Amino acid sequence: MGKNENLICVGCRVQHGPEYPQEPTVQLRKDGKVRCDNCARRAQEAAPAPEHKPDDYGRHEVLDRAHVLQWTFEHFIVEHPVVIRTPELRMAAKHLNDLLASFYQLVGRLHLDD
Repeated sequence: MGKNENLICVGCRVQHGPEYPQEPTVQLRKDGKVRCDNCARRAQEAAPAPEHKPDDYGRHEVLDRAHVLQWTFEHFIVEHPVVIRTPELRMAAKHLNDLLASFYQLVGRLHLDD
């Protein structure tokens, strides 16, 4: 990459270089292609987040969110007067609440077993 060379970014297809001082600087990638700083930043922001390892904070976070969801469902839906007075809704809400509680217990067991 010569000092006075204008280069075309592979991301935005815009010519960058010394003749365009207001433009972002460019980077030479490992594959020999050029990418401007703006496109490099956008590519990094769009990259997928790293996966959580089983022992990461993520499992604790799932346990907490499962608890919040189950508690909220039980206190705001299962215990709602309309649900209590409607047999079909009461049965369905109880079943769903039991499933949410079972999910919470499963996450807890897996979290503590490792």
